[in-house]
Amino acid sequence: MVRQPVYDKIDNDVLARYQKVQRIGRGCYGVVFEVMYRDATKLDRFAMKKILYAYNNSTDAQRTYREISYLMEFGSHDNILQVHDVLCSSDDKHLYIVSDLMESDLRKAIKDQCLQDDHKPLIAYQILRALKYIHSAGVMHRDVKPGNVLLDFRCQVLLADFGLARSSPADFTKDADMMMMTDYVGPRWYKSPELLLGSRCYTTAIDMWAWGCIVAEMCLEKPLLKGSSTIDMMHNIVELLGTPLGADVDAMQAPYAHMSLDQLPMSRPTRGLDQLIEDVQEADVVLCDLLELCLQYNPGKRITAYEGLQHPYLSSFHNPDSEPVFEHRLELSLQDSHKFTAAQYRDQIYADVVGLERAKFRVEETMKAASRVEADDEDDEDDMA
Repeated sequence: MVRQPVYDKIDNDVLARYQKVQRIGRGCYGVVFEVMYRDATKLDRFAMKKILYAYNNSTDAQRTYREISYLMEFGSHDNILQVHDVLCSSDDKHLYIVSDLMESDLRKAIKDQCLQDDHKPLIAYQILRALKYIHSAGVMHRDVKPGNVLLDFRCQVLLADFGLARSSPADFTKDADMMMMTDYVGPRWYKSPELLLGSRCYTTAIDMWAWGCIVAEMCLEKPLLKGSSTIDMMHNIVELLGTPLGADVDAMQAPYAHMSLDQLPMSRPTRGLDQLIEDVQEADVVLCDLLELCLQYNPGKRITAYEGLQHPYLSSFHNPDSEPVFEHRLELSLQDSHKFTAAQYRDQIYADVVGLERAKFRVEETMKAASRVEADDEDDEDDMA
């Protein structure tokens, strides 16, 4: 008997509830199937993402925890992927996330050149509507790219893949936050200059740079900044935007920014945004203005999601009454500013989402133990005083 590869296998407990239709995708961290209910009276179809070896180490487990936790928190938004079910494998190695099934993604749509001119601002608007929502919760997506923008035949957008998302530190003086922030996020072509140059003090402005790259890519029908390396990416950015001012280099708070950029002679863009746009369509002053507001060296000068929704390029869709905010800053049970063990991430998922009683018990015991340690530390401080 031929053993079925792990990426093709679905656990029997999961198959008791869902029937596999076909495999529709495979990536570094998992595989996606199209599934339907076993119950013949229910005709709905879903995407089922099997996260392979979800708790292999603390980094993979943290990514799995963030993916599920942020989707569960944000899934009520019209432009964010909704989770319908979460199931665990019998050996506790893998995790299944059942979510909305969409026909395609923006990467494929751009590659196949199937976007009409009126589709592009509509898609840009919906992505930004989702970003406004998560940014209002103090959360960065950190992986905004065409492949994570899901589409259906009506041009409905769902922002997906929150495995790299995390809260944006409110105070960069906190050592814990500084240690946890990493520049290894998102694909190179959509990385902002501060990330490329090693900043660990970035904010939601990184998502706005990536969004600007996507808007430009829809227009150009190819990536705006297709660098083969970090050095090549920065070379392309300087060609596009010119040499940055010293104050803008400071604002990046990146350790390699001055080393990389101070040696460059002051120059204007070799090939600006307006020239690139003119190559594919008539000069669009409004679109160029929007892109210039997104693609700024200085993160503080970039347009915010809230401001972007009010830009004339999106005026046909902008409606402040249907662009919700999250209302409060979101902090997960296992905070982003601390790295926990793989078992702790797994137990928290099982307790919060899957609803396993044994996991709830372990989480409660861990919390009690932490409280006891904290109380002992306070007693020691009182004795020293």
